[in-house]
Amino acid sequence: IFWIPKMSVLNLKPHKIQLFKAGQSYRKENGDLVNEEPVFQFEEPCDVVSSGKASERQFEDGKRKTYSFAVYLDKNCNDYHIGDHVKLILSTGAKYDFVVLGFVRYQTQAKLWV
Repeated sequence: IFWIPKMSVLNLKPHKIQLFKAGQSYRKENGDLVNEEPVFQFEEPCDVVSSGKASERQFEDGKRKTYSFAVYLDKNCNDYHIGDHVKLILSTGAKYDFVVLGFVRYQTQAKLWV
């Protein structure tokens, strides 16, 4: 009988990112304004890297902005746009809400900054 040791598998994208969709507003028959609760409509795995300090970068809109995290995604991930609201869910269970500052799709991966 052979003993096969259990091997750890490295998870390159241990965290998750969710794309925020604002709730719709509408009026009831009595005229009251109702705001639906916002929902996160899309979730995918990612790798989140802290900038470690207040790092600045010039983004696609030509503005220089300070970002907190760089988020790495698969090359065929969802499209993100400057100003999108996202929630990062770290593997530790911590959750953070951010606004997308920039998004670039490369040949083998995609990257966004929040």
